[in-house]
Amino acid sequence: MKNKERTMYNQSKRAIVEKPARVLSGIPNAPAGGFIQGELYLYHPSDPCCPASDSLWGVYDRTENGAVRLETSSRDLCGFRFWHPLPAACRYARLATRSELRDYTAALAFYECRTLEQIPPRRYR
Repeated sequence: MKNKERTMYNQSKRAIVEKPARVLSGIPNAPAGGFIQGELYLYHPSDPCCPASDSLWGVYDRTENGAVRLETSSRDLCGFRFWHPLPAACRYARLATRSELRDYTAALAFYECRTLEQIPPRRYR
């Protein structure tokens, strides 16, 4: 595959990007291009590195009225919440690594099998 074709292919596989008009929900290190819908981020109230051990893991859904909304989230990869706003205390965010994404999706699948609770459809206003 030629370089130009590869670039076009990679760009077509990217999720929708929302450009932040301002700092989102008080997050000073929000990604420069905005959060990517459907991507997993780690959020932390005080540590800019967002260590996996004590961060909130959440899948970004959208920004509404300057507030980040999450599709799913978990603090311990055992219990999960669905369709809720990012807690106001979270000030830092980073994109999850591939291994963190793997762990999160496996834990979410296990949670769904264990509780027989699937991700409910998004609730619109």
